[in-house]
Parts: sequence; C-alpha cells; structure tokens
Amino acid sequence: MGARRLQLPQELTEWLGGHPDLAFKAASPDAVDKFKDAAGQLLRQEYGITADHGQIVPIPGGRVAMTAVAACVLQPDDAVLVTEPGYPAFSRLVSHWHAEVCPVPLNPAAGFAPDFSKLTNDQLSKIRLLSLNYPNNPSGGVLSADARKKILAIATDAKALVFNDNVYGPLTYDSQPSSLLTEQTDAEVIELHALTKLYPLGPQGASFLTGSSDTMNKIATYSEFAWSPMSAMQIQATTWCLRDSAGRKEIKSFFSSQLEALRTTLVEIGFEPYPVQGGIYVLCRLPQSIGGQPVATAEEAAVRLLDDFDLAAVPWEQEANHYLRFTSMYRPEDLQRLGELGDTLRINQAD
Repeated sequence: MGARRLQLPQELTEWLGGHPDLAFKAASPDAVDKFKDAAGQLLRQEYGITADHGQIVPIPGGRVAMTAVAACVLQPDDAVLVTEPGYPAFSRLVSHWHAEVCPVPLNPAAGFAPDFSKLTNDQLSKIRLLSLNYPNNPSGGVLSADARKKILAIATDAKALVFNDNVYGPLTYDSQPSSLLTEQTDAEVIELHALTKLYPLGPQGASFLTGSSDTMNKIATYSEFAWSPMSAMQIQATTWCLRDSAGRKEIKSFFSSQLEALRTTLVEIGFEPYPVQGGIYVLCRLPQSIGGQPVATAEEAAVRLLDDFDLAAVPWEQEANHYLRFTSMYRPEDLQRLGELGDTLRINQAD
C-alpha cells in the first residue's frame, strides 16, 4: 500500500525523537499511575465508564493481554466461545491451555451479532469464557442493545466470564462507542482497550485491560512474572495518546472518509459491501464470478484477484458465508486504479 498515510502527531513525533533514552528505562510507578489516570479518562469520555486504578492493568499489546486473560481465568477442558469470523489470535492462544474452542458464527443479517443457536447444552454447560471482538474485525459490526443483553444473559446462566477485544471502540461511526462494562449484569466482563489502530506507535505503544479489581489483581500479579517491565517510552507515549481526545476525533473522521470512499469505489466496480459501523475495513459478499470465471470460495476469489488483477483482499470463510475484506488505507491514486479495474474485473454477484 506504500507509505502509511496516518502519521503520528508532530508533537508526539518530536517528543519521541527527543527522548530515546526512555526506551531503555523501565516505567516508574509514577508514570504507570499517570497512564492509569489517562486510561480512566478515556473510559469516561468514550464510554461513560468509571474505573479506578485497581481496575486497570497496562499491557504491552493485545496478544499479551489475551495470553494473560487465558492464564488467569481458564482451566484445562474449559470451553471457550469464539466468534467466526473474528480476530483469530485468542482461539489459538487458549488452545495452549487445552481449552475446548467453540466457534460461533456471526449473522450478517443481524448486524454480525453472534448466532448461538447451534451450541449444544453440553457446550453451554462447559463454557467458562466468551471471547468477543466488538467493534468486530473483519466485519465492522457493532453489537445492538438486544445482542449485548443476549450475550450477557448466556454468560450469566453459564457463570462464564466475558472478554471483549474493544480496540476499535473509538472508531464507531453510526452510534456512540459502547462497552459491555456499562451493562447491568451478574456476569463478569473484561475488556481490552488500545489506541494502536489509531496511533502508529509500533512497539512503543501499550494497551490496557479493565475489569473487576479481583481479576485485574490476578492479571497484574501474573504480569510481574510473565514479561519484563514496559519501558518508560511505551507508557509515556501511550499516556500522551490516551489524553489526546481532539486527535481521536480527527482520526475517526479520517477513517470514516476513507471507508466511505472505498465502499463507493467497490460498489462502482461490482462488489456488494456490507455496511461499516466501526473499525477500519470493508467486508464484501463473495461474488459469483470474477472476470467471467466462477468462484466458489473466498480464498479462490482472493487468489484470483491477486494473481490476475494485482488486487489484494483477505479471504474469510464461514459456513454458509464467504467474505472478502478490503483495507481502508487506500490512497486516492489507489482508489482511482481500483476503479479502473471495473471493466476488466466484471464482478457478477450471486442471485
């Protein structure tokens, strides 16, 4: 895709360049406290959540956070519900704890909410954790109020914990950003929050988990043994981003414009994209044929697009549904080139 279009704010760039020594120093307790203050501020501003320091744990990154949740919550043979399609890392991680992974399909006709109808009573009785990813990657779906209530009711009945990967939370377009932590429920909820999708800090960015004080204390204790302390640069740079509410609005506007331009171009050349409620991708229905040749799976379509038309898309396969995912990071010249492929691609949709 060429050079990344979304750059760090100049002030932050200059600060990083002026403090290289911080990359080699562990974050001080005072810096961690300031990080937690800023994380609490973000939770209040974006979601209306009130969380104290004991309910917030800084984490080096999303996969590290998922590993910590699995280590502190799961026992061998517990069942873990994961959504499909969804971010695949969690299901791979929990397999190391010998958990039973129960994929639950997302229903595109219901805004990509989980469809629990095929879960057996045996699976429901063994569920220890429901792993969600909303706003969803890759669909961009956002949970409705009814869907949130259904998820939490299932978790309550099963006495299961709910983990929601909410890293796309601020990038919600048609409604206010939502959090499962604001719902009235007897189920325990843990959420992962990060600004790594908004600010390209790379390895200098940090995430955080938030949830009950008891579980966060377990994860904080685990973290002291599981990985080295985060650097002062990681903590202080992310603290800057957490406090940048005006910058988040600009970034949200940027992605909203990018997604709309991409959806418009994809429609013009024959694809059928789903509405994008959040996130940074556009998900399309699988066409019946590309360039006059029939395609039966998303993988087959993605290979054909890349080999014959030099067009990259990520395939997602799900029972009864096949999807192609496109990125929102196209430059204007990329969109122009994509539009010019229209006559050559000859996208035909299924009836």
